[in-house]
Amino acid sequence: MNFEDFCAQNNIIVKYYSFTTKVRGCCIKVDDYYIVAINPRFSNNSIKRTLIHEVMHIMQNHLLCDQSEYEQCEAEVHQLIGGMIQLIDSSSGLFF
Repeated sequence: MNFEDFCAQNNIIVKYYSFTTKVRGCCIKVDDYYIVAINPRFSNNSIKRTLIHEVMHIMQNHLLCDQSEYEQCEAEVHQLIGGMIQLIDSSSGLFF
């Protein structure tokens, strides 16, 4: 399954929006869809990492969390992505 199929199957729409350089991306839920907004002002590598980060928030149901749980949600995503990177690095040496 490619990324486009994954997004279609999970009702994720990716849009590019020129935020300030303080924001790499964000995600919101609108009706039955998730919108991931990515800032195109960053490098391709940064855009890919941000996209993965935001999709992980969706997959972990973080959009339903209270603002008081923000730090915990960010830590969870960083831990999950770190585990993915270690797994990929140990098996093929390739990630991005």
